Amino acid sequence: MSRAATTTRRIATEAGASLATVHYCFRSKQELFEQVLTAIITELSEAAQETSDPAGTRRRSWAKECAHCGSSSRRSPENSN
Repeated sequence: MSRAATTTRRIATEAGASLATVHYCFRSKQELFEQVLTAIITELSEAAQETSDPAGTRRRSWAKECAHCGSSSRRSPENSN
């Protein structure tokens, strides 16, 4: 079934939601599809990142760098030689 042939009524039925809820949450069918695709892409991206870095070492390294940037050991213009 194509996107054009898919009705918001059918989407609501498949989702177990009322048609009013779908129309309240999304201004248009286009917005609904965009939000669904964004959620799918985000989920796949996070899963891929976990697969390529299961221990989360990149995230910990990044957090360490951010903490370093805000630390008092950072040189200020007044203390530079």
